Amino acid sequence: MANVSQVHSTDFDQGRFTGQPKIYVIASQPRSGSHYLAGLLRGTGRAGVPLEYFHKGHWKLWVKRCRRENPLSAFRILCQLRTTSNGMFGVKTHWRQFQYACTLRLENEFKGANFVQITRDDLLGQAISFVIASQTGAWIHDHQPCSEPQYSFPAIQRAIGAIISERGHWDRFFALTGINPLRITYENLTQQRDATMDLVCQRLGIEWTATEAAQLRVQRTDRSIEWRERFLGTLPQMHEPGAAWRGEFGLLPSTSLYE
Repeated sequence: MANVSQVHSTDFDQGRFTGQPKIYVIASQPRSGSHYLAGLLRGTGRAGVPLEYFHKGHWKLWVKRCRRENPLSAFRILCQLRTTSNGMFGVKTHWRQFQYACTLRLENEFKGANFVQITRDDLLGQAISFVIASQTGAWIHDHQPCSEPQYSFPAIQRAIGAIISERGHWDRFFALTGINPLRITYENLTQQRDATMDLVCQRLGIEWTATEAAQLRVQRTDRSIEWRERFLGTLPQMHEPGAAWRGEFGLLPSTSLYE
């Protein structure tokens, strides 16, 4: 099986579905557990092949494969090839990727879709995980690190602010469209997997069954614990006592996770 970053690979094709697919979207952020969730759904064999199709690099490879410059034509071929026999088609997307899909004028394809929003209660842990992954290039458990990560207090600060901004974009989108997504958390998914997957699958109209995909692992390292302790231990040295309570940290720069 191809790596999930090879979204154009024929290994992920399901045949050629000819009906109207039932589309769902995993509305996610980096390091929120969306890869784990998507893998569990793919493993059922009844939930399409939810991958990051609208990562710009992935989409360009898909367009090249299907030889369709028109985004709508390319998307229709994608739906044909990645919809399971029961009619389910899924997309996993971060906010910036979903925004990109809309610049391709594909928003009408997602009207009426089911949305599952996954977030992480532990914001600091998510930010630390993002910094480590971005430095090492190891975004999932079977990726080999390409470099050794270096602790950076400013990088973690920026990641906290960017993640909050990303969450806000999704929440604003749902508020303005009237969409009521199924909301789950990384913590629920990893600690109460079957109960959480039951909820997700009920929302999609399929049955949850644990398969080999349930053996997917989340990434946890002692380094994350060490960095958390260093980060929290540094705060009192950088800011006067009580600054956190008064909101005087300036931890929310208007930067993107992708810049």
